[in-house]
Amino acid sequence: RFVLGERHANVAVAKNNLATVYQLQGRLEEAEKLFVEALGMLRESLGEEHPFTYSVYRNLAETREMIVERGIGSPGQPQ
Repeated sequence: RFVLGERHANVAVAKNNLATVYQLQGRLEEAEKLFVEALGMLRESLGEEHPFTYSVYRNLAETREMIVERGIGSPGQPQ
């Protein structure tokens, strides 16, 4: 982040990877927040149709679905 810059695509990919770990640990709200950040960064740096951007969209959707299924809140809304 310090070397590449806060909005670099590689930083976004790292956030996506960390969010995936959080998702696997059941830390869904934290995962959702990081997926949203990564998605915004990738949309800005690589564009809407880049494969990495699609991947983060999919991860975010999956996380939001898990949040609803587990009844732990509404996606994007703090508890």
